[in-house]
Amino acid sequence: MTGPVKSKTLRVEAAANLPQIEFQCFERASALPAAWDACLAEWRLGTPGGGAIYLEKAFLEFLESVNPCGQRYWLSEDAGVLFVTYELKLNLLNFARFGRLAVPAAVIGVPLSVAAPGFATREPEGRLIMARWIRRHLKGLTVILNVPEGEGFELPEGLTLSSYVLPLKFKDFDAYVAALRSPYRRQVKRALEAFDGVETIGLGLVTDTGLGLVSDPNFNSVPVTNFNSVTDPNLNPVPELNVVNQLESKSCQAFEPDLYPLYVDVFNHSKDQLEKLEPAYFEQFPGRTFKFAHNSRPLAFVQTLDELTPAGILRHFVLGGFDRSQLQKFDLYRNLLLQLIREAIDDGCTAINLGQTAAESKSKTGALEQLKYLYVAHSNPIMHKLLGTLVKHFSYQRYRTKHHVFK
Repeated sequence: MTGPVKSKTLRVEAAANLPQIEFQCFERASALPAAWDACLAEWRLGTPGGGAIYLEKAFLEFLESVNPCGQRYWLSEDAGVLFVTYELKLNLLNFARFGRLAVPAAVIGVPLSVAAPGFATREPEGRLIMARWIRRHLKGLTVILNVPEGEGFELPEGLTLSSYVLPLKFKDFDAYVAALRSPYRRQVKRALEAFDGVETIGLGLVTDTGLGLVSDPNFNSVPVTNFNSVTDPNLNPVPELNVVNQLESKSCQAFEPDLYPLYVDVFNHSKDQLEKLEPAYFEQFPGRTFKFAHNSRPLAFVQTLDELTPAGILRHFVLGGFDRSQLQKFDLYRNLLLQLIREAIDDGCTAINLGQTAAESKSKTGALEQLKYLYVAHSNPIMHKLLGTLVKHFSYQRYRTKHHVFK
């Protein structure tokens, strides 16, 4: 197993009153020291919208095994900084919606299409150290993705996809529906009628994840036969793990092969593509998988993770797929969101992070937008300056319609 390799010592200008810094670079997540998760718990755990779970050692090991993409893990306890880099050919014109300009980049982020940042710092000064270190030590183009509002870098800035988080202050799903203004309540009722006869089936849960997430050993191939009656008490979570537990064992859930094409079809039609995941990711996913079927035909699936936060249990809608030909007939996407909300309320979650994309649909659930930023750097000073003038033109254009969903 490859051990840590120290980078060159970073000497920051004395005028900035910053110390000399050393980063350790780990080429395998399995080599990360206990200090990684300990620092993560201190520096990132309380972030609005969560996301610390994606940077835990156990989850990084999982991602490395199913989605290897040149991951490197950087840690400086002295500087109070940790971050993950991976290699990707990035389409710089993605948000411009014209053409394609794919260039190799080092991405600071989670090597998975989620709304979480790929770094954690003890203090704001850590981001200054990161920005200067990146320009000196990472060659070529570097992109920092999904930076939460208020955690900016002294680098050229743009917007990336916003995420949407719904606080769950409702005693049950009926109370959520009752809290909606009448136009949105009618939409929900029509959607549920369209979903009548659709089966919701729990495909299982990896029960010993070692992650800071909620694990329920009773949730294993539990069939839920009716979307409108998800009341099985065995689905209640058992919040006993914490963010620094180590991975001791892993088992695979029964992800069905006929679901994977649903993900591929959605990915191929997505305007915001990053990594395309292989079947092994879904088969070994350390969380819950729900399948939706009608007359034994698979319509869709979703995968979720539960993260323990200081505010309670935060559920993440991670990934999924659906039959695009059935979207209108079953009001499929709206019903997937409603199912996620219903399950999260029933399981006692304090909030659900619905993730990025589909901004209009998620806004209409009452979820709150959380802005996410991207920052770019280049080791070539001329290219770095050019990026500074262009990045805003290639940034995400926000969905700006405000929906007053609740009474």
